[in-house]
Amino acid sequence: MAGDAAGYVDALTGEGLGIAFGAAELLVGCVVAGRPEDYDRQWRRMSRRYRLLTAAVLQASESSSLRSRIVPAAAALPKVFAGIVNQLAE
Repeated sequence: MAGDAAGYVDALTGEGLGIAFGAAELLVGCVVAGRPEDYDRQWRRMSRRYRLLTAAVLQASESSSLRSRIVPAAAALPKVFAGIVNQLAE
């Protein structure tokens, strides 16, 4: 699965393919171990940080008062913004 089907939330980092490949690896491991029922739990654990960080960024962008401050804040604090993006891409 790729993109939305793999749990991809937003196009900020292109992480949809990374999640899809990670999910495929988890699924194969579960099937080989004879425990396909473990897949959902393992996928949630693998993608948790990405889903939480991306959801927080998307929620912030939905607020008009926060949305208008995101780009100026990123420009003023490029290392902080880069750190957030890098956390999403890990």
